[in-house]
Amino acid sequence: MSISELKQTGFIGRILDSSSPDYDASLTRANVAAQRKAKFIVFPTSTEDVQVAIKFARKSNLEIAIKCGGHHFSPASSVEGGIVIDMKALNSVEVDKENMRVTIGGGCLWGDVYTALRDHDLECVGGGVHVVGVGGHLTGGGYGPLSQKFGMACDNIISATIVLADGHVVKASESQNPDLFWAIRGGSSSFGVVVQFVLRTFPPQGPYFFRSLIYHGDALPRVLPKLREFLQQDFGEKPIMAFLNYARGPAPEHKPIFMVNFFGFGVVEDFKVVFDNFFEAAKPFHDHPVTCPTLVEFSHMLDEVLLQGSPRKAVGGIPFTGLWPGMAEEVWRRYVEYTDTNPDAIDTKYFFEFHNSKRFRPDTTCIPINEPKHFVCLASEEHNDIAGDERAQSWVHEMIEVARSYQRKHARDLGVNGNACSSKEKSEDVWGKNYPRLQRIKAKYDPDRVFNRYFPIQPTGKAML
Repeated sequence: MSISELKQTGFIGRILDSSSPDYDASLTRANVAAQRKAKFIVFPTSTEDVQVAIKFARKSNLEIAIKCGGHHFSPASSVEGGIVIDMKALNSVEVDKENMRVTIGGGCLWGDVYTALRDHDLECVGGGVHVVGVGGHLTGGGYGPLSQKFGMACDNIISATIVLADGHVVKASESQNPDLFWAIRGGSSSFGVVVQFVLRTFPPQGPYFFRSLIYHGDALPRVLPKLREFLQQDFGEKPIMAFLNYARGPAPEHKPIFMVNFFGFGVVEDFKVVFDNFFEAAKPFHDHPVTCPTLVEFSHMLDEVLLQGSPRKAVGGIPFTGLWPGMAEEVWRRYVEYTDTNPDAIDTKYFFEFHNSKRFRPDTTCIPINEPKHFVCLASEEHNDIAGDERAQSWVHEMIEVARSYQRKHARDLGVNGNACSSKEKSEDVWGKNYPRLQRIKAKYDPDRVFNRYFPIQPTGKAML
């Protein structure tokens, strides 16, 4: 089996194997622990190329992985000895300002989309970082800067063009293949290769601001009551969201620190009362406010952070609906203990993301969350030595269960967040009550489990719904 054989099938785009100069670079993922050595990496330039690649892989008994940005923490976009369909060449962006929509290729990065929309005075619900791919973000659910006002990214998909496991191309929308449309909004890459999305757009919501307050660990008991008070407020049409992050400070001390970061609609001065309340509790040792005219500038806020940290990661997260009593405190204690006793994991972090994401018509997607507003927390264990991979996965799973125990005690268990998990969580915990329906849709569109790199869905039941 060789590149020439694949070319003979009619594939037009670039093809790499282990002898190709760019092969190693093309295996790179945001999480080194998720990298796998594929037999072929193909770069389709058209829908027809995707069809050819799928048919070739099936005929050759090669497992398929789909890569857009490569930022999922699991090996969802990598495959050992199989074929990776790298979507990066399918990156067109067509703006329809009159109808307030944008048509994007399945290989776009959010930075491509935001920049094109800015030129037309439009914005959309997308990721918070410009290098994140649209494919996994949209089909996995997707939170972003505008989720407080307009819902999750998947809530704003109007239609999608999908290449199925048998090579057929179909449209999915509320009126065309509605079962598939429901499944791809939250079901990730489990049902086919999405080569094109049509998304809703909105008038510019900026300016925006980002402000980071960084504290030493001993200030946490004084700041948490202010944060809980903040989370009870409704800021209307100019919302502000907070992030509580646990980390370690710079070498050589690597002291435990925490950050309360804010993203808001407007300028910092609009929220003086909010910030005065936090400063009243404790003065941060670092205060960094930045104004961002549009989402383009905001999407570059984390550029330096993305270049830092250890290369190997284990990540797990859950949706939750409240910063329950004792929750943040126990997570802090466990975080400090773990990083104190594991020097190779000094870059490990824990995040509470209080983005107040709204859900619009939640029954129209397979995301099993129907609460009006919810948050996400996640543990990111980061290390250097491959020998630490198992330990990292175990700790992340433990931290997921700690957070879930508080959610179960005070409200409905919302399972785990599939887009934020590298650990081996159960598919049933990703989709909850919607899993049986997804199994039936899987039986209809992909009974042979050709697309199986995300959390596996076992086909079952009657294919016709």
